[in-house]
Amino acid sequence: MIRKQVFNSVGKSTPEELFVDIGLTIMCIDESNVIHFTSGDYKRYFVEEKKLPVNLVGTLLPEIEIQLLKCFEQIKYSDASTLRTNIYDTEDRKCITVEIRKTLKFQNKKKLYVVKLQNEVIATSHDAAYDKHLGLALNDFSKENTLNDALIKNENSEPKNKFKTFASTAGVGWIFLDLKLNILSCASEISHFFGVEFENSSKMIKKFAKAIVGYNIVDLCKQVLKTETLCVVEVQNNYGIWFSATIQLDRDDLGQPMGLLVSFFNIHEYKVKQLDNEKIINFFGKLVKNSPAVIMTYDVSKQQFSYVSSNIAKFAGYKQKKNDAFKNDFFESIIFPEDITLLKNHYQNVASKNASVPIQIEYRIVHKKTKEPLWLLATSSVYQRDKAGEVLSIITSTQNINETKKVKRELAEFTERVQAAFTCSRSAIWEWSNGKKNKAWWSKELCDLTGWTPEEIGCSFRQLLRFIHTDDKKSFISSLKSFTQKNKNYEQDIRIKTKENEFKWFKISANGNASSDKKLMKVVGTLTYIHENKEAENKLRKLNEELERFAYLASHDLKEPLNTITSFIGLFKEEFFDALEVDAKQYLQFIEEATIRMGSLIKDLMSYSQLENISLKRKSNNLNVIIENVLKDLNEAIQSSQATISVSELPKEVLCDQTQIRQLFQNLIANSIKYQRKNEAPYIEIGVREKKEYYEFFIKDNGIGIAKKHYKRIFDVFKRLHLPEEYEGNGIGLANCSRIMTNHHGTIWLTSELNSGTTFYFTLPK
Repeated sequence: MIRKQVFNSVGKSTPEELFVDIGLTIMCIDESNVIHFTSGDYKRYFVEEKKLPVNLVGTLLPEIEIQLLKCFEQIKYSDASTLRTNIYDTEDRKCITVEIRKTLKFQNKKKLYVVKLQNEVIATSHDAAYDKHLGLALNDFSKENTLNDALIKNENSEPKNKFKTFASTAGVGWIFLDLKLNILSCASEISHFFGVEFENSSKMIKKFAKAIVGYNIVDLCKQVLKTETLCVVEVQNNYGIWFSATIQLDRDDLGQPMGLLVSFFNIHEYKVKQLDNEKIINFFGKLVKNSPAVIMTYDVSKQQFSYVSSNIAKFAGYKQKKNDAFKNDFFESIIFPEDITLLKNHYQNVASKNASVPIQIEYRIVHKKTKEPLWLLATSSVYQRDKAGEVLSIITSTQNINETKKVKRELAEFTERVQAAFTCSRSAIWEWSNGKKNKAWWSKELCDLTGWTPEEIGCSFRQLLRFIHTDDKKSFISSLKSFTQKNKNYEQDIRIKTKENEFKWFKISANGNASSDKKLMKVVGTLTYIHENKEAENKLRKLNEELERFAYLASHDLKEPLNTITSFIGLFKEEFFDALEVDAKQYLQFIEEATIRMGSLIKDLMSYSQLENISLKRKSNNLNVIIENVLKDLNEAIQSSQATISVSELPKEVLCDQTQIRQLFQNLIANSIKYQRKNEAPYIEIGVREKKEYYEFFIKDNGIGIAKKHYKRIFDVFKRLHLPEEYEGNGIGLANCSRIMTNHHGTIWLTSELNSGTTFYFTLPK
């Protein structure tokens, strides 16, 4: 260990005074930045006098700087820890001895260098005794990274102001410990660094250790004494300031341990930058790792990938690596063979075009398990250039577009099927933007159906109006206007003129797409060719009208002679019945019964035809009231059959025609009473199930049931499943029920089992 007597023995109170005397300069450098220095011949080496040069380059005299930088390059890339050589001052041709020592790793993985510069003439003019003492001083002063400008504090004299200023500026402090870890001496900066006032006490080191955050200095010192190896750690004081702490063994001339030197470098600024850089690196590392995209860099000169982020594994089905990237050989091995050349040509293209604007390409890699190709999309641009502007590397962001590619392929297939379906169904798609421009679009199928070219049809509804039949134009415009205002589904049959100057029937339908502010922005729909169907429908409608008119007139025409027959039968029976023989009386009874049946048929036929012709009187009805009235009308049948009828609570507000719905319930309940098994009283249950858009009613009985093959047949007119002798009726009641449901846009159906009962269902819209 250096003692204060070393400097006193040569007549100097501080290292700086000694260095001035012998023309010595010592610097501590981390590759390029000067950490601290002590100079005895400032003017010889530096451009201008500064307390602490920040950067080595530009602060030394040019002729010295060039030679010294060459020495740095030599030791920087060699295995040697010390370099000794000579450089020359070109002005006075004097030789300067240079000694550079490469020491421990500093922060940011940089090496720390101790540089000693001394005039050779002065260095060789001292006697052996002087060199011995000086050697001891320089040995400790140049050890590893423990250099500082205040190693020993002379109790009898204060350092010069310049040296004291340097010590505080350099941010270095030290403590000398004996082998029992008692503090022998320390720099004044230690109290400033850690806020500890030192006193002569054996427990002082433990007190000092409490002011250090991150490591237990006492334990580290014991470790150095035990292992005799250098220890370097980064610690903080209680205020969060970072220091690099170095603990090293101090030996005497014979190499025997004498104690410990603990030195502290203030590295707070470096550490904060390092931590900030690490945060940024970690952030971007996580960003790349967790990104759905793969980041790659491509070396143009080597024509290979220099970096491929590890999330490529997710794409290819491999286990993701813990490190940051995959090797070039691995990545090239999973590229689809046919796409390797394609990809390399892509990078040559990016480099040749010197593209700052990204260029994209799609290529494939092979999945590990399925061996199927997966589609990727690469977006590449220039990453690095040399001083001449030539492209050195290219950066690429790669996305997995396999699902997108699959969706596009499926969409193309679906579009092809839709087009084929529209062609087969003789339909066309149209789209209309109802803004001020009134733009429209029609698929080519409309041209095929009408014979007009796209230019002749135009691209707006105003142009389409020229082809719409005059009788349909007004209703078409008003209906479409109402549709755009109410934003409801729209459907209408219109006639459009074809190239052959004929009007053909089309069904036009539309559905609106509203914007975020609920204003209708776009209308999409179809145009379907229905001319043949419309013609057949019109013919059928005319036939139905004629048939209904015939049925109505026939029923009226038949009713009058039937009434005449009935009247004369009554008169005949009053005057001649007693005089008739038995056979004649029976014949007359047959005639009377046939007349009654004929009257019933005519009445039912008129009722059925009226259901089609009479317009519905829709209004809100309480179905509970309707059922109550129906049960009153059927009271006699209910009493005679001893029927039990259970009615659940029904909706109180249903939009319907009261007369027709009452007839519906009456027909179904009457049938449930009528078609009962012998020796068993009827049990009828009436209820409802509420659905999203409609009510589903049911009427369930315990009657004779209906075979499944007759489910549809029983809703036809005059279709009976039983003989008149078994059950009375004309087979028109259920036909009336079916027509009532058609009028109300509802449906009716049944489920049944023979001898187990029947349940009729029907729906009414809400």
